[in-house]
Amino acid sequence: MAQPTFSFVLDIIGDNTGEKLVGNFDAKLRLSHRDQLNKDQLRRQIVGDKPDQATKDSMMRAEILSHLSLSLVDSPKWWKESSGGLDLYDDNVIFDLYDLVVKGQSKAIEEVIKKGEEAKADLKKVVTKKAADKE
Repeated sequence: MAQPTFSFVLDIIGDNTGEKLVGNFDAKLRLSHRDQLNKDQLRRQIVGDKPDQATKDSMMRAEILSHLSLSLVDSPKWWKESSGGLDLYDDNVIFDLYDLVVKGQSKAIEEVIKKGEEAKADLKKVVTKKAADKE
């Protein structure tokens, strides 16, 4: 089963390097159970064998980078060459990229909820009409 994706562009200047980074990205609309488990495994791998001793900053970066690793299905050459952001120096690049991915995934969830609410309202109308027809 093909995973639905969304596309977006990141155009940013690194806050530490001053380097302009531009690229097209494709990300999964949602993560499967396998993706979620792999994300957690990667997060733990990034922070090491004693995650309880990792700093809050390290845990946050590991969470962001593992989420991006499992969410992004296509990315520009510079992202791939940075080992999925691990070798970058600019915080704003990974933070902004994460923000774009999470916003896209949240929008997809909101659309599913909206469709569910619309279907629920339609069903309620049908039930109400059938009840009225019986009277």
